[in-house]
Amino acid sequence: MTSLKSAGIIGMGGYLPAKEVPGSKQKQLAAFLKKETLLYPEYIREIEEKGLLPGRIETNYDGWESQPWFDAWLEKLPPKKRENPFQGAKERRRVPMDPAVVGEVEEGYGYISSYSSSIGARHKAIIFQERKPELPVTTKKSPSYEQEFVTFYNQEFCKEIAHNAANDMAKVVHKTIAKAGYGVEDIDFFVCHQPVPWAANAWREAVGENHIDLFHRASLQLTKNNRV
Repeated sequence: MTSLKSAGIIGMGGYLPAKEVPGSKQKQLAAFLKKETLLYPEYIREIEEKGLLPGRIETNYDGWESQPWFDAWLEKLPPKKRENPFQGAKERRRVPMDPAVVGEVEEGYGYISSYSSSIGARHKAIIFQERKPELPVTTKKSPSYEQEFVTFYNQEFCKEIAHNAANDMAKVVHKTIAKAGYGVEDIDFFVCHQPVPWAANAWREAVGENHIDLFHRASLQLTKNNRV
């Protein structure tokens, strides 16, 4: 159990949504998670009450065939794939929704404001494009491997997005905090989801306050002994 000391539920070795936890280990695992991690109680209750790791098993019918969009999705598949759209799969495992996103929190915490901005003139910069993978070796009898890929389609528009990123971020931040009645000086911790190293500092400077703390790590596991 010591190897799990800094692990979240996804990072735990052998984690599989809705996987059965042996009865002899349920109490021990639940006690460990309560004491050593900040895992949500909703997750731990799944182990205590049902003997299962958090998550669920989704069948083809539940997740696909019973959905109103299924027929339209099926029609878009190549003819060969329509005959067996799930390629033999009968079910899939789904990780649980984060209860903090949809549940109640204490007074003074939680989601208080939002703002979004969309610039249609740049929509061709990054698009979904249907194409074959770059490396498949196929024959005339091979099935089609075409699928949708995120594509940096128009390089000029991509450069325009990067050039305007700081100003766009500043606009969104200022609009968001203004709606909640706050100012930039009220921001203590600024978290941005962007896989380029220059973005965080550039956006912080664009917002207008250099006192805001940043965390330069791709991911972070929080435990009761390691709070940010």
